[in-house]
Amino acid sequence: MGEMTKEQMYYIIDRIGHLWRFTLMALADLYVLDFKQRFRLQDIHNIFTFDRSGTGSAVDLNSAFVNDLLTPINAIQNNAIENVSLRTYCLGDLADNGEFQLSGGGLDTSTDMLPLHDAVNFTIKSTTRAVRPGSKRFSGVSEPYQSDGDITDSAYIAMLETLRLALGDPITGDASNIYDPVIVKRVKYTVPDSDPPRDAYRFPEIGETPVVGTVAAVLLNKHISTQVSRK
Repeated sequence: MGEMTKEQMYYIIDRIGHLWRFTLMALADLYVLDFKQRFRLQDIHNIFTFDRSGTGSAVDLNSAFVNDLLTPINAIQNNAIENVSLRTYCLGDLADNGEFQLSGGGLDTSTDMLPLHDAVNFTIKSTTRAVRPGSKRFSGVSEPYQSDGDITDSAYIAMLETLRLALGDPITGDASNIYDPVIVKRVKYTVPDSDPPRDAYRFPEIGETPVVGTVAAVLLNKHISTQVSRK
């Protein structure tokens, strides 16, 4: 064999890294958390995925989310946004699931809120090229904090920075159970009985090997994004 190129060497190192991460992130330790909020009659969902260290559970993860993430999320939202529930389940254990009803909501008392489809966007960068970057978009931006679609208010930006850091940090449940934020690659499939055939994406199921990326960085986009699904 000839001498290996730098690109080939990086590829092999990256593949070894994948195998190492797969052994650490068994399906039984991966959780999906659906954070549901509401504005008037319209539901808003943000999906989070976590990798468990310890002997935690879906119920424990719900408590950890409330303790570590709910307040920094609500801090950037207008009080017209209501918290509804957390619905969490383990990808590798059908019996490990839990739903938690929430109260409260956005903590900002400004009177004018941008339309629901306008949101603050955070990009979640993965440590591996095998998984595309993730994102989190939070509605409930108050109008005074932006100008021509760009967030300009320094105090509001400081709260966004607090949330940016929280989104990339592990959260802690009972007995020091740790839940690391991760990005789980969705599995492409053809929707049964769709005519014409239509593809969709789902999380990996029992018996499948998950492709998972740890969080390399969380980036804040100060330009307000628009979500068509919330129009």
